[in-house]
Amino acid sequence: MSMSKRLLFDRRPEDDVTRARMREGAALHEFTFSIGTRRLNSRKPPYWCPRWRGALDKAVRELGVECRHVNEKVCFRTLEDREAILKRAEALYSERVKSHKPRFSLD
Repeated sequence: MSMSKRLLFDRRPEDDVTRARMREGAALHEFTFSIGTRRLNSRKPPYWCPRWRGALDKAVRELGVECRHVNEKVCFRTLEDREAILKRAEALYSERVKSHKPRFSLD
């Protein structure tokens, strides 16, 4: 049995300390405000835009806000953190979209 399965499913008493540390590290109930990491591509509608995720990650790094990545979302503790990241990510995203030059055209 792998270590992860042992910790998650086996419930051996000697692993209680490790499981407690894992629960403390997750603490997802504190991170209630989220921003989706997927955005439709404006140039090719059925696809996701790869620039949004990069802009969002860069905004989080720049502002140094604590966050958790859960199910294609970035979650924050406070609404103010979420709004600050969203505003900065929108600015970075618009810069990237304006400066993007397609390598080829399908027209």
